[in-house]
Amino acid sequence: MLSAGLSELNLDAALKSARREIIFLAPPYGNFGKSPQICSALEAALTASQGASLTVLCLPEMGGFLWADELMSLLRPGMDMWEKQFQLDNSRIFLRGLTHKFPGRVSVFELRDRPNFPVLIIDDQIFFGHFAYSEVLTPDGFWCRVEAPVGELFDQVSAGREPALAADCAAFRIISECAFLLEHAVAVDLR
Repeated sequence: MLSAGLSELNLDAALKSARREIIFLAPPYGNFGKSPQICSALEAALTASQGASLTVLCLPEMGGFLWADELMSLLRPGMDMWEKQFQLDNSRIFLRGLTHKFPGRVSVFELRDRPNFPVLIIDDQIFFGHFAYSEVLTPDGFWCRVEAPVGELFDQVSAGREPALAADCAAFRIISECAFLLEHAVAVDLR
């Protein structure tokens, strides 16, 4: 499904119904923390007895990697370095709150490589968008939602085995991106 804007894809409903795994690769996350619907949905997913775990890939501090500074310029056009750092700080505050509220269910990793596009994975649903040099921010760009056997695709990435079906090959590319970035990311202790 293609949508003009992430808000059209009912992300909160997908999060509420998560039962296995949620992966966020769409930093920074401060705006997620400001959304009562997203916060409520995450709480529902992470407090359920058979609920999901949450893995989050966040950006490093400003000045840590040239690619991160450039990416923040794409994500937050027109902001100076201090405003961008403020955005990253708000993101970490939100993530710190999640790790404290849901210990053992939330893992945060700092990216060491530049992501090529934003991705949110909720069980077998993959939401993905694009970055662009534009005043229109990423959440308001085009987003797609596809269903795919995410767990199997991660296993196939690990085994170095491409899937046979064309639709699974397309999803495999997205999962490969996530797997690569997760493998090279560094765990962050936000306590």
